[in-house]
Amino acid sequence: MRPEQHATLTIDGSVNHLTNQAGAAAVLKLVDSPTQYSISDTFETSKSSDAELRALELGLHLASKHQITHLIIYGDSQSVTDAANGHARFPKHYEHIINLLEKFEDTHAIHLPRKENTSVDLFARLA
Repeated sequence: MRPEQHATLTIDGSVNHLTNQAGAAAVLKLVDSPTQYSISDTFETSKSSDAELRALELGLHLASKHQITHLIIYGDSQSVTDAANGHARFPKHYEHIINLLEKFEDTHAIHLPRKENTSVDLFARLA
């Protein structure tokens, strides 16, 4: 049995609708530690929801890589946090996120107002 590892994951995605360039970013912070990890990605899409979902996917991979067992996810997309909590469905082409979520002993997603998600928002925009 692996030791418990608690962390928070803050995610955000951004789309430039003129160019269809998108950025997704995630910041993983270990609880009771100053350690944090970040990841970002750029890709093409016209949908903000795709950018938000990509940010979640990146973050879950990052958390899994660092053997996190208990994860609190913060994001400013209500539909993504609802889906992560099992209160809504992920789009079919993102069903693999469910498999990623199942790797953790416990997850809980919390919706943040956009204005409270500024640090990761900037990271996503820069991506």
